[in-house]
Amino acid sequence: MIIHIVKSGETLSSISQIYTIPESTIIELNSIRPPNKLITGQALLIQTSSISADKLPSLQINGYSYSKYDKSIINKTLPYLTYLTIFGYRITSDGSVSNVDDEELIMLCKENGVAPIMFLSTINATGSFSSKSASILLNDLSIQNNLIESVINKMIIKGYRALNIDFGFIPTFYRQNYIDFIINLKNALEPLDYEVIVGIPPRTIIQQTNIIFNNQNYTRIDNIANIFSILEYEWGHTYGPPKAVCPITKLQKVTDYALTLLPPSKTSLGIQNTGNDWILPYKLYTAAKSLSNQDALDIAKRYGSIINYDTTAQAPYFTYNDNTDRTHIVWFEDVRSIEAKLNLVNEYNLGGIAIWNIERVIPQFWEILNSIFKIEKI
Repeated sequence: MIIHIVKSGETLSSISQIYTIPESTIIELNSIRPPNKLITGQALLIQTSSISADKLPSLQINGYSYSKYDKSIINKTLPYLTYLTIFGYRITSDGSVSNVDDEELIMLCKENGVAPIMFLSTINATGSFSSKSASILLNDLSIQNNLIESVINKMIIKGYRALNIDFGFIPTFYRQNYIDFIINLKNALEPLDYEVIVGIPPRTIIQQTNIIFNNQNYTRIDNIANIFSILEYEWGHTYGPPKAVCPITKLQKVTDYALTLLPPSKTSLGIQNTGNDWILPYKLYTAAKSLSNQDALDIAKRYGSIINYDTTAQAPYFTYNDNTDRTHIVWFEDVRSIEAKLNLVNEYNLGGIAIWNIERVIPQFWEILNSIFKIEKI
C-alpha cells in the first residue's frame, strides 16, 4: 500500500507525476471534492495492495447504521459488509420492544448478501443507557420472557439473522441476573439458528470503574455468545478533554486483555469512525461537536489548517480559528490511522470488526479493507 502525505505547495498534478498515475485516480481513490484543493499534511491513498483476494485472511465486517439512512452511502457500502446492525430497538417496561422502520433496509441487506442484525439495548428515547430499564428487566423473569418472545417474533417477521445486545448501567446486584438473561436468550434463539452478539466493555483489568459497563463479565459469557463485540468507542469522547477518539495504544491494551479470556475467532473489535471538534481552552463538561472525517477535512481546507499526526496514538489532528476567533482542535481518522487499526486486527487474528458508523467512514476505508482482508459473506 502506498500512502502520500501532502507537502506544502503540492498539487494533484505534481503528485500524479511523482507516481505516474492520472489525477482522476487520486481523486477517485480519496473522494476529493471540488475544487480539488489539497491540505498540507493530508494523507492520500495512492495504491492498495496487489495481493489477490484468495490469499488474504478472511474477516467478518459488521457495520452499524441508523434506520434512517443515506441510500447512496448504503448502496456503496453493503457489498463490503458481512452484517449490518440496524440501530435500534429499545426495551419497554412490560418487556416488549419499540418499533423501528427498518423493512426497506433489511430488504437492501438481503439483496446484497448481507445478514441484517437486530440491535437491542437499554438505551432510552434520549439516547442514554438507562439503569432503570436494565433493573426492571433483570429483576422480573416474566418481563424477560415477554421480551424474549417479542424479540423472536420481531426477528421472524422482519427477517433478521442475528441479535446484538448492548446493555449499560447494569446495577452491581443484577450482574448474575444479566448473565442468566443472556443464557435464556441464547437458549431461545439457538434452535432457530439465530446468532447472539454481545457488546462488551473495553477493559485492561478485571475490575474497572467504567460505570456504564463495569458489571459485565468477560469470562461468564465466553460460552454463551457467538460473537463478542468490544465497544472501543470513544476514548476521546464528546464530553471529555480533547484527544484522539480511538487511539491505537488503547486498542492494543484492551485487545491484549480480552484475548487472555476470549477466543480471537469470536472477538470483534469496535472501530470508531468519527471525529470531534473541541473549542479551546477546554472547559470541563463542555461538549465537542461530533463530525464525519470528511467534514473534518473540509474544515481544515476552509481555514487553511495543517494536518498533524500523533504517531503514538496513530491519529491525525489540526487546529483552526473560527470566524469569531475561537481556537478549535479537531481529532479525526485518516488513511494512516485506519490502516493501523486494521493491521492490529490482522496481527491479533481477530474474527471481525464492528464499524460505528458506516455513514461516517473515511472515503478510502473500503479500499484499505479490501487490500488487507477478504470479506466474509453469510
